[in-house]
Amino acid sequence: MRRTAPQPLDAGTLQELKRAFALHQQGQLGSAIEVYLGVLGRRPDCFDALHLLGVASAAGGDTAAGARYVRRAIEADPSQAMAHYSLASIVGPTGATEEALASLARAVELAPAHVDAWFLQGNLLMGRQRCAEAIESYGRVLALQPGNAAAHSNQSAALRRFDEAVAAADRAIALNPDYDKDWNNKGLALLDSGQPVPAIESFSRAVSINDRYPEVLHNLAAALLQVDRYSQARDALERLCAIAPDFPHALGQRLSAALNYCDWQCYDEAVATVVERVGAGEHADLPMSFLSICDDPRLQLQCARTYCEAHFPARQAGAASQRADRVRVAYLSGDFGEHAVSYLLAGVWEQHDPTCVETVALSWGRAGDGALRERVERAFTRFIDVTRMTDAGIVQLMRELKVDIAVDLTGHTRGQRTGIFALRSAPVQVNFLGFPASTGASYMDYLIADRYVVPASARDDYAERIVWLPRSFHPFDDARTVIAPAGARSDHGLPDKAVVFASFNSNSKLTPACFSVWCRLLAAVPGSVLWLLATTENAQHNLRREARARGVDPDRLIFAGRVPYESYLARFVHADLFLDSIPFNGGTTVNDALRCGVPVVTCSGNSFSARMAGSVLCALGLPELVTTTVAEYEAVVAAVARDRDRLAALRARLAVLRREHEFFRSASYCRGLERAYLAMRERCVGGLAPAHLAVV
Repeated sequence: MRRTAPQPLDAGTLQELKRAFALHQQGQLGSAIEVYLGVLGRRPDCFDALHLLGVASAAGGDTAAGARYVRRAIEADPSQAMAHYSLASIVGPTGATEEALASLARAVELAPAHVDAWFLQGNLLMGRQRCAEAIESYGRVLALQPGNAAAHSNQSAALRRFDEAVAAADRAIALNPDYDKDWNNKGLALLDSGQPVPAIESFSRAVSINDRYPEVLHNLAAALLQVDRYSQARDALERLCAIAPDFPHALGQRLSAALNYCDWQCYDEAVATVVERVGAGEHADLPMSFLSICDDPRLQLQCARTYCEAHFPARQAGAASQRADRVRVAYLSGDFGEHAVSYLLAGVWEQHDPTCVETVALSWGRAGDGALRERVERAFTRFIDVTRMTDAGIVQLMRELKVDIAVDLTGHTRGQRTGIFALRSAPVQVNFLGFPASTGASYMDYLIADRYVVPASARDDYAERIVWLPRSFHPFDDARTVIAPAGARSDHGLPDKAVVFASFNSNSKLTPACFSVWCRLLAAVPGSVLWLLATTENAQHNLRREARARGVDPDRLIFAGRVPYESYLARFVHADLFLDSIPFNGGTTVNDALRCGVPVVTCSGNSFSARMAGSVLCALGLPELVTTTVAEYEAVVAAVARDRDRLAALRARLAVLRREHEFFRSASYCRGLERAYLAMRERCVGGLAPAHLAVV
C-alpha cells in the first residue's frame, strides 16, 4: 500500500509549532507540550509535533508517553533519521536495548554521518558487552569527528582486551589531559593487559584530578591488591566507602584487603555488617572473598547470585547438542600454567581417553608460563589462546567447534570471564574446581562435587545441579614427583626437635578465632612453633602483635615467603602437622601436605569451601582427622602433637596411602570425571533438563 504524502502545514499551524519549539528550547516543557498537543488536535499526523512532543515528554520524565509519540512520528514519516535516534535515546536507558539498537541501525542507515547515533550505538553495545561492535561504532564517530574526546575515551574502554587499548586511551588523554575518565580507562587497559604497576600510576593520576571518583578508587584498590599492597588498597577502599557507602562490593573488599595483611581491628563488626547486607540482597561483597567470612551456603549463594545478576546476567539461550560421537569438552581458564588449578589437573588432562572424550583448552593469559604451561598445552587435543578475543567471539568459536560441555575452571576468581557462559557457550556448562562454591548463575548447569563436600541434604543451597564423583571432588597429579627436603630445618628458622605446626593457606583465610586456637595449641605443646605463610611485612607484624596479645611469644611464629612451587613442596617435609584454616579450608595446600606425607587436621563446616579438606581425608580413610567443632579440632591437634608415636604412625600410614590409594591416581579420577561428562551429555541429547547425578 502506497503511503499518502502528508499535506503541507498551514501558516497558523507552522506559527504554533515554532512557538512550541521556542518554549521547548527555553526549558518550559509543560507549556511546550500543551502547544504541541494543540497542533496535533488540528493535524494528528504532523511529524514534527509528534516527534518533538515525544522528546519533550521524555525530558519531562514521562518516558512511556515520549516513546509512544515518537513511534507515532515514525509511522507518520519513517524516513527521518532523527526520530529513530530520539526513540533509541528514550527507550535505551529503560532497558529496551534491542529496540534502541534497531532504531539506531535505521538512523545511521538513513543518515550515515549522524555522529550522535553512532556514539549512542557504541554506548549501548558496550552495555551489552558487545565490545567489537562498539569499537566499530566509536570508530565511525572518530572518522567523522577525529577530535571527539568522548569517543576516544569510550573506544579505549571498549578496546580493553585488545593491543590498541592503551594507545586509544593515550589519544584521548592527549586531547584532554585533565579528564579523569581517560586516565581511568588507561588504567583499566593496563590492568587487563597484566600491567598492574603502571595501572596504579594511571588510577592515581585520575584520583589526583578528582578525589571523589568512586569507580577509580575501586579500580585503584583492585590494582593495588594484585601487587600485594594491601594496606594501600584498604586506604583506597576506606575513602571509597566514605564517599559512596553503597558502592558495590566496597564494604567486603575493604574487609578483604585488611584480612590479606591480618589486620583484625573491628573484625567482628565488619563481618556482621557485610553478612547482614549480603543477606538483604545488597552488593556488599565479592563471592570469592565472602567465603573467608561466611560458612552459610545459602548466604554464599545469595552473594554469588546478586553478583551474577548485576554483572553477568543471562544473555542468550543455547542450542541442543549436535554431536553423537565422542564428547567434546572445552576447559576454559585463565590459569593454565603456574597456578593451583593446573597443579591439580595436569595429570588428569593427560589421562583423558581420546576414544570417548575430545578435549579443548580455551586459555587467556599466562602464555609462556614455564614448563607446566608447556606440559598442559601438550595434554589437550586442541589448545587455543583466546586472550584477545571478545566473549562473543569465543562463544562463536565454541559453537563452530561443536563443543558439548563447557567447563569453567575460574568461576568468580581473578581473571574471570563469566560473560562467556552468560552467552550459553555450550549445551552443558559446568562449574569445576576453581571456585569452591555455587556461581549463583542460572546458566551454569552442574557443579562437580562429592557426597562429603556437598551432602544430598544441602543440594538446594546451590544454583547448579550437583554431580557427585565416586570419591573426592579433589583431583591429584600423580606425574609430579615429591621433591627431596630443602636443606635442614634450621635453614628455615625451625627448631630441630620441637613440634612444627604448619599452615600455608593464604593470609586472607586466617581469622581471629582460628588464630586463637593455634595460639592455645602453642601453649599446650611446649616448645612447638607455628610455621605460616606471610607475604608482607605488615602481615608478619600484625600476626606477631596478635600472638603477643594472646600470651604467646611472637618468636614462636616462623614465617615463610613465596617461593617457586617445587621449593614450596620441598619445605613441606619439615612440618609435623598441618593445621587447616577455619572456615575457608585449604584446597591445594591440603593436597600438597598429604602428597608430602604431612598429616592434616581439619574442622568441617557447612559449605563447600568449609568441607574441602574433610572430603579428601574421608576419601583416604582418615576420618579421625576430621572434626566438626572448634573444640574438637583443638583437642585432636593437641592429642596428635603430644603423641610422637601416633604422629609417626600417621606419617607411615600416609606413605602407604600415597603408594597404594586410588585418590593419588590421576587416571582413576579421570575415569570418574569422564563418566560424569557422559551422563551430562546423555541427558542433554535426550532433551532432559540437568539433574543431580551420582557417578558410580
